[in-house]
Amino acid sequence: MTTADSNALAAALAASSEPLFVTGGNDWTQKGADQLTAWLEKHHIPAAAEWRTQGTVPFTTLPKSNSR
Repeated sequence: MTTADSNALAAALAASSEPLFVTGGNDWTQKGADQLTAWLEKHHIPAAAEWRTQGTVPFTTLPKSNSR
């Protein structure tokens, strides 16, 4: 991810009242999935999966308040 990508993501998240991360693709490693899950939990962002990535992000963490 470039600095510009990171800045664009930060701006989009700051402007969003209800962000949702949708996983996609089928080339996920366990390490990548774990890192994504930790990042989503840290920022209290829910996730959804398209069919190829079912199971990439565990859906066991309860939602927290929307205060990021």
